[in-house]
Amino acid sequence: MRTAFIGAVGKDHFGELLISTLQEYGVETRGIQIVEEAFTTLAFVSLDESGDREFSFARKPGADTMLKLGDVQKDILRESRLLHYGTISLSHEPSRASTIEAVRSVRENGGLISFDPNLRLNLWESKNELLRQVSWGFGHCDILKISEDDLSEVDPGDPEAFVEELLRKGKVKLVLLSLGSSGAKALWLDPEGDVRSFFEAADPAIRPIDTTGAGDIFTGAFLSRCQVFLRSGNTPQASFADWLKDPRELQEMLRYANRAAGLSTMKHGGIPSIPSAEEISKIL
Repeated sequence: MRTAFIGAVGKDHFGELLISTLQEYGVETRGIQIVEEAFTTLAFVSLDESGDREFSFARKPGADTMLKLGDVQKDILRESRLLHYGTISLSHEPSRASTIEAVRSVRENGGLISFDPNLRLNLWESKNELLRQVSWGFGHCDILKISEDDLSEVDPGDPEAFVEELLRKGKVKLVLLSLGSSGAKALWLDPEGDVRSFFEAADPAIRPIDTTGAGDIFTGAFLSRCQVFLRSGNTPQASFADWLKDPRELQEMLRYANRAAGLSTMKHGGIPSIPSAEEISKIL
């Protein structure tokens, strides 16, 4: 799929490296702003023996928080049929206001919105503020991707009941719940208003060594299979709503995303571990 990135980096070597890396992978980068007020935000990843990762950040402030939507970014959003975002760009101004404007712009044009809370508590002034922005995100997305760990932070009680309540409120139409080494689940409402679900178990042949980026790779792989309703003549929102009444391809899309994420954990790194479509097809 044709993909663009909107964000901000500093006028420094690391910012240049990030832009050139995205260009190598065919991502449109004209929506990336280069700011002089701050350095490019750095994320440091440490791994435990099972390949699970922990993040620490150098961001006081970071260039990513300086994002403002100019004419170039607004043009990209007008062209976009799908927007994916998370809470990290909602943590500080002006990137928070820019994110909210971007979401509203794509939604007003009939585009689909995908949201992953992707909780990073050490980037926020308080957990209450983080949860407030997460709640805003729940009310402004069609597809919600959330990990089991993040869901337990948002609602420590009954995660499945919480997801069902989100679906019944009518804002979120499809929930993708990633379950780590167990697999993943998709939940949605059928035309009668009943919650339906698919579960896709993880491939037992997968032996993780580094889980960095696996959740994002799951989401990207799933969204890459959305051509079934993105390329029709109707608006993506309308096509998606019709498709969910009889989502015959959903289980295969979930399986594809699950295998993509699983394959990525068998290599080190974030971007370098992303499997090709050919690699995913081979394991399927």
